[in-house]
Amino acid sequence: MLIKLGAGIPSIRIDGDAVISFEKNCEQDSVVLRHDNPIDTGRATTRMYAGGNMRLDDISWDDIKRIKSPEDASKMFCLGARKPIKFVDGSENILQIIGFGQDITKCGKRANITWDFVHTVGSRAMNEKDTNAGGWSGSDMRDYLNGEFFELLPPDLRGCVVPVVKKTSSGKRSANIADTVDKVWLKSEHEVFGRCIYSFPGEDGWYDFYRQEDVDWAKTDKNGDRVWSWLRSPYKDGSCSFVIVNTAGSCSIYGANYAFGCAPALCT
Repeated sequence: MLIKLGAGIPSIRIDGDAVISFEKNCEQDSVVLRHDNPIDTGRATTRMYAGGNMRLDDISWDDIKRIKSPEDASKMFCLGARKPIKFVDGSENILQIIGFGQDITKCGKRANITWDFVHTVGSRAMNEKDTNAGGWSGSDMRDYLNGEFFELLPPDLRGCVVPVVKKTSSGKRSANIADTVDKVWLKSEHEVFGRCIYSFPGEDGWYDFYRQEDVDWAKTDKNGDRVWSWLRSPYKDGSCSFVIVNTAGSCSIYGANYAFGCAPALCT
C-alpha cells in the first residue's frame, strides 16, 4: 500500500482537531504516522518504512472516513494503493484507489476517494432477460450490488461508503444519459478506457488510475485467473448487450443474460 511522504507535509488535519503527523525515525529508517485527537483518549500509531510503503489495512475505515477533502486524501495515499477486506461471509478481496475527488455526491460535493475491487466478486448476469432496456438504472446487477452485495461488505466499510451520482445511457440504443445514486456500481467504458467505442458519450470521466501507462484493464477472479468482467455501459448500437472487459484487457460487448465477473467500485 502506498502513501506519499515528504513534499513539505508535516501533518494533515482530517476532522476538527484530529491531526495526522509524520515523524522521521532516522535510526530505524522508518516514518511513524501518528493520529492525535484531543477528544479521543488514545493515540493511534502506524509505522511506514523507507520508500513510502504503507499497510493501508493498518488504517481503520473510521480514520479514512475522517479525511476532510480529496486534496488531503491525495497527499496521504497514491493511486493504486490497496486495502484488503474481509466480507461478512468470510471471503476476502482487495480494494484499490482509482481516483480522488472524481465522483460527485447528490448534494454536489466531491467524494474523497474512489475505490474498485482488484478481483471480481463472483459471476452474474447483468439482467435475467437478454436486454439492456433501462440501462444500468433498470438492471438486475444494480439491484444486487446496492442491496444484497452491499450488506456483505464489512460493517466498518459500509459505514464509510458515500453514495454518488453515476451517469449512464438509458439503453436500447438511447443516447439519453440518466442519473442514478449508487452506493456500489460498475464502472463505465469511458471511466476505464477514456473513450467510447461501444457506448454513448457522457458516462462520467476517465479515472486517473486507469489513464496511467501500463495499467492492466483486465480483472482476475479470487484465484488470480483472468476473467471477463462487466461494465455498466449499454451497447449503443444494440438492445441486448452491455460492454465487457475481456481477458486481454480490451473492451467488447456481450448479451446481458450471460454471467461474467463483476468488479464494482465505491466511494469513501
